[in-house]
Amino acid sequence: MPDQFSPPEPTIARFKVQGMAVTLAEFSGNYARGIGLGPGGPGLIDHSLIAGIIESPRGNLIYQLWGPENIVRQHRDGFIKFIKTTRIEP
Repeated sequence: MPDQFSPPEPTIARFKVQGMAVTLAEFSGNYARGIGLGPGGPGLIDHSLIAGIIESPRGNLIYQLWGPENIVRQHRDGFIKFIKTTRIEP
């Protein structure tokens, strides 16, 4: 993901959900991503990506919220609330 955003430095937060480690990485800036091994396009300005990685006993769960920065900002709190409600059944 870092090579898809310019600037590539995310904001990182860590917390626990149901005893599982969660890493929240937030990227903002210009977004360019190629398809497969192809080159990235000219890029989209003012985009954001929030990735929530939950380290579950059954494997990692990865949730992503991506889009125009103003839209992602509007839904950020709800997205984090969604991650915090994740439950893994034994």
